[in-house]
Amino acid sequence: MADTQISDHVQAAFNAVGNIEGALLPVLHEIQALCGYIPSDAVPLVADRLNLTRAEVHGVISYYHHFRQHPPARSWSRSAARKPVSRWVRISWPSTWSNH
Repeated sequence: MADTQISDHVQAAFNAVGNIEGALLPVLHEIQALCGYIPSDAVPLVADRLNLTRAEVHGVISYYHHFRQHPPARSWSRSAARKPVSRWVRISWPSTWSNH
């Protein structure tokens, strides 16, 4: 991702969140929503804007498991079956069961 694009996403995140105290988590959520992850180049921009150290921002990103530091992997889905499963599985109730 290009540096200008990252800085645009960081600016958009701050615009969406507004000037609230303790805005680090909402800003990080917004950046991840825009980029799909939190780029390492965004960390110093966020730190400078919130008057935090890079270590503090990185610490929050690495602490919370829902923040991604790398782009999400492409997922491939391939069905091994050519026929619907319902053709393979027969569901029946034993005649010995009753509704007592």
